[in-house]
Amino acid sequence: MATLTSLAKERTEVDDREKEMRELVEEAESKRAWFEGFKEWTESVAGFLDEKVTISECFTYFYIYPVIFLLLVSPTREIGRGKLVLAQRTI
Repeated sequence: MATLTSLAKERTEVDDREKEMRELVEEAESKRAWFEGFKEWTESVAGFLDEKVTISECFTYFYIYPVIFLLLVSPTREIGRGKLVLAQRTI
């Protein structure tokens, strides 16, 4: 009788571990699918940019405009050593 109880307990533990493993596999598959979709989206954006945007436009959008934005928004600013340095306020 003790053997049957032990086997039943072991069977329950194995079933629980199997359920946990299935959940982990489903979660991993969900993440893999999300990353695959994200990869496809980034490749489509890259393809669009290759077709529609020149290198000079990319430089303007991703370098010049952010620097101009920071210069306009920042109340105190300095430019030094080839990069934007925001001056610290003293109170």
